[in-house]
Amino acid sequence: MNVEEAKKLIKGALESIAPTLPQILKFHLERKLGENLTEILLTNPRAIYDALLEINSNLEDQTDSLIMELVSAISEKCGIDLDPQEVLTALKENNRQKIEQLIRHIIISSKAQNVTMKKQKILN
Repeated sequence: MNVEEAKKLIKGALESIAPTLPQILKFHLERKLGENLTEILLTNPRAIYDALLEINSNLEDQTDSLIMELVSAISEKCGIDLDPQEVLTALKENNRQKIEQLIRHIIISSKAQNVTMKKQKILN
């Protein structure tokens, strides 16, 4: 799996929400978890959730809403179908397989979208 592609897509989607959002999230998460956030996401998704929870003053409802809003925005900006509740549940349940599956879905959907866009350019 090429996680670099997924990172690039997610970063671009977050930047479209707010240009500095990826840097802000990365700064706070790295401060809590260390530098390799992708590896942590893939090996211990709950750690990402717990770090976001701590950043949000341990307010679970607020943290859940933040994650769901971010996932919704990423889904919309990337033009892919991601269920925010499914992502939230995978993070909270530390479901590594589900997170990996979702990242694969992002990559595959993005590639399919790129092919469709190229076909449209050719036809126009």
